Amino acid sequence: MTERNSNSDKAVEIPVIEKTPESGQRLSVDNQEATKTGSADLSSRLGSINEQMLGNGMMPSMDQAGVPATVAKAAQLFDGQNLGVRSDNGLSSATAVSTLLRASGAEIAPTMNVENLANQLEKAGWQKVDITSGEQAKPGDIIFTNTDRRPGRNVGIVGEDGKIYSHNFRTKNFEGREQWSSKFVSVMRPPSDK
Repeated sequence: MTERNSNSDKAVEIPVIEKTPESGQRLSVDNQEATKTGSADLSSRLGSINEQMLGNGMMPSMDQAGVPATVAKAAQLFDGQNLGVRSDNGLSSATAVSTLLRASGAEIAPTMNVENLANQLEKAGWQKVDITSGEQAKPGDIIFTNTDRRPGRNVGIVGEDGKIYSHNFRTKNFEGREQWSSKFVSVMRPPSDK
């Protein structure tokens, strides 16, 4: 929100405080300070994921075609860990998936927003693929429940073992399951892996 100072013509930025049932008061996501905190949290999370991957002998893919295999292995490596950040109260599946993609060599900026992640993948050449009945998702596929602004959005990664790895908001951990209670409806793959 911007207001004019009565003593000058300069605009003054005033943070907007919103009430949320889960956390009481929080700064609006439009506030610059909240954005800086979120960016710092995502940067820190990416650094810790990179360190853990390197410590387990996993290197980022040198080309985009190798990202699905790398991210499928990374998903299994981080099974049962909290990949959330302070800024999203540890609740965002986009945080976990986007930072694992980046650490695996994808040209994706870490984000807490599912819609933003889908848009970044599309700009990087990833394409939505229809999964026909009976067809299995492939390791390294990025799967979505939906990408619009409705509550309940979720995004996950198909691991080498075929499980869907995603953030479980109840346990605040990144977990692999055979099936999730939410129905994943779309898949994105890099163009070389249709």
